[in-house]
Amino acid sequence: MIRQVLLWHRPPGFRRAAWWTVLIVVATLVLIPRLRVIDGAVLTDGHAILSLDMAMNRVFCGVSSAYSSTARVPMALSANTGRRHRPLRALLEEQAGTVDAYCRSIDTPYVNSENALMVIDTLILSAMPALSLSQVGQVLFLVKAAGLVVFVLLLMDLGASVALGFATFVCGLMLLHEMPDYVYSNYPFLFVMVLVAVALHGFAVAYRWTGSAQGLILYGLAAGGLSATMANLRTSYLPVAVALFLTVLVDELRRRGRPAGMRPGILRCGALAGCFLAGYLAIDQGVIASQLPKDGRFDAAHPFGHPLVLALAVPESPFSREQKITWADDAGPRIAERVEPGVPYLGPRYNAAMLRYYSMLWKTRSREMATVYILKFSTAGADMLRVMRAAPGMAGAGVRILLAPLGILPNGIWFLGLLVILTAGSLTYYWRSNVPAAFAFGLLSLAACLVQLESAIIFSVFVKQYHNYAAFYVLFLSLAGVQAIANGVQAWTAGAVDGAGRA
Repeated sequence: MIRQVLLWHRPPGFRRAAWWTVLIVVATLVLIPRLRVIDGAVLTDGHAILSLDMAMNRVFCGVSSAYSSTARVPMALSANTGRRHRPLRALLEEQAGTVDAYCRSIDTPYVNSENALMVIDTLILSAMPALSLSQVGQVLFLVKAAGLVVFVLLLMDLGASVALGFATFVCGLMLLHEMPDYVYSNYPFLFVMVLVAVALHGFAVAYRWTGSAQGLILYGLAAGGLSATMANLRTSYLPVAVALFLTVLVDELRRRGRPAGMRPGILRCGALAGCFLAGYLAIDQGVIASQLPKDGRFDAAHPFGHPLVLALAVPESPFSREQKITWADDAGPRIAERVEPGVPYLGPRYNAAMLRYYSMLWKTRSREMATVYILKFSTAGADMLRVMRAAPGMAGAGVRILLAPLGILPNGIWFLGLLVILTAGSLTYYWRSNVPAAFAFGLLSLAACLVQLESAIIFSVFVKQYHNYAAFYVLFLSLAGVQAIANGVQAWTAGAVDGAGRA
């Protein structure tokens, strides 16, 4: 019992792992009651406002991709969140008189980008149309907490100690509470969705789900659907979702007791990739794009050129000031005008214009661009560790102790190098030993590598809403290091006692 509570041990079996997970959840809610609920007192994120607006229109009026120019409940709540405990439907009736009158006022077509949050809001309001804004936020919090539970279940099933599972769950919940301004936003979902994806792939590998035709089909469809959801929450997370799945495909090429030869593995990978694609398209096209106007579907994904160029100002440098580049949406159109006058903001031509401008900078000012990226790669990750280690209070003191070893790294380039080593080392160890825990840790580290690259290329200065997966990863990495030390001490002590006994 003590070994299971404090030390990493042999996988206990799924049923026992599930019981340990239930115990962890109950203990967390009893010992730290403030983590049970969250009440979002702020609604300022434009994407969250639009997502809720369109979800309400879908549920109450059956109208998609449009909003009312005269009655907008989420906008009113943004200005006065003191009314967040009133049912959304009642607020709608107060503004327009009746639901029918409100529905007739919907007159402004609009295609939002990254629509997964809108779909989640729609599902919540469809099931519980009498909810208030605050209650919608609480349901969103419970959905994210459920994702954390799935990841903790994977840890327990792989043989993690109860202490590690408990600390991991607490860290995840505390990170959600550290983003009080984004309760209704897509940002807190980012690290949770990565953890759910790692859990799905980890269970698939540990239990050989692809060993049967039924398991392969169901797993492939689930992986594709989950990846589409991630991409429609944050477009830049599509490479993370695809990279995790590709790692599973590489693993499928190994024999692992199957018949010799490459052909069976290639056929199995082809079937799995086909199911993944089917699951992806079912969500991306069937659930999301099918509800959007055909001429506006380009706007459903965030254009890459826009943040790529504006990110040259994060952190600010003499070159960004010279080029009048700032991290502000209204700077984008001014920059695009230099390349193509009259280009429409955020349209296909706009994205192409921003990419041409970016390419021109590399061709004409390559030395300055290289200097900018050295600064950005040095800042990314290092700034996160600095901010996290400066957190106040008892929790901050614990974080400082946990992250102290990582604080030795000189800058973000070294941090990225560490992530690459951890990824390669974990996956190599797994492919030599078939220990599923190493595979799961390799996936976590691979996601951290890609998120670190995105941070370095785009927003290099740490903010929790953008970089919450990186924040979770370094906390988990430190907790796993403590777990490794505990297991090492136990093994050394047991060896010493055994040696003394033989002497």
